[in-house]
Amino acid sequence: GAKLNRQLLAFSRRQDLRTEAICVDDLIPGFEDLLDRAVGETVKVIVKPAEESWYCLTDQHQLETAILNLAINARDAMPKGGTLTISTSMRSIDENTATAWGTAAGEYIVVSVADTGTGMSPELQARVFEPFFTTKEVGKGTGLGLSQVYGFAKQSGGIVTIESEPGQGTVVLIHLRRAERPRDAIAAAGTPLPENRGQGLVLLVEDDADVRAIASSLLQDLGYVVREADTGRKALAMLEAEGSVDLVFTDVIMPDGMNGIELARELAWRYPRLPVLLSSGYTAQQLESQRAGKELRVLRKPYTQADLAQAIKDAMG
Repeated sequence: GAKLNRQLLAFSRRQDLRTEAICVDDLIPGFEDLLDRAVGETVKVIVKPAEESWYCLTDQHQLETAILNLAINARDAMPKGGTLTISTSMRSIDENTATAWGTAAGEYIVVSVADTGTGMSPELQARVFEPFFTTKEVGKGTGLGLSQVYGFAKQSGGIVTIESEPGQGTVVLIHLRRAERPRDAIAAAGTPLPENRGQGLVLLVEDDADVRAIASSLLQDLGYVVREADTGRKALAMLEAEGSVDLVFTDVIMPDGMNGIELARELAWRYPRLPVLLSSGYTAQQLESQRAGKELRVLRKPYTQADLAQAIKDAMG
């Protein structure tokens, strides 16, 4: 079951928003594979780019995370499968609409994420942007996706709206302020290389498939080759079978009778020189990690790609 709220999928903090002119349609192809993995085989992903290359003011990594959050929400609303459509358009928002929405009038680039799922009642739509509000039962998926997306859009000077009817699917629309095309549009397109790029083989140990997919993508963006395991015991078996890796990056809370701290202790005994980095979403977990020994390094969730890069550099010395 899900052990953390969807906030774990927002690998960023409010103070880390880095706004720049981004073309959404240049962005999506870079993580389309990750989208396909996140939604699974029963959901068909359709991407409809805009007719022109429009630019908006936003944080590229947070926009990717927001779209991924919405895709996972859409997947959960389509338990029998369906279609997820991501499209881009431009909209002019007049003064009256802007006042009603609590934003500024002007031209906005609209990123639309539409599903063919169960839909929502008006009562539900009125609450979905509240922090910690979720329609999901414990163990049936996470929540918090929409409040994260809403907060990100507001920070970017935009707004999020939702259109839905029970049984008719849901469309979430992220409105971001239009920007001028950068002089160096080629450099602005695609994923800029983050600082602190590294190299080596990282064994990622995380039982939540959604979080694992995103963490793997971040690691690969940083230049690392990634192997994945969903339990500590599988990680040990992979190390025995495949030989050495340069770092083990593991979550603290894990199933199958071996948590991340226990895995780290076992690795320290079997492979004394192997760097291990733990990841934790709870303060209590972090304290438990610290009590387990100062030699254990803990990266607190949620984290940015820059946080992850620096933590790996520190762990690998």
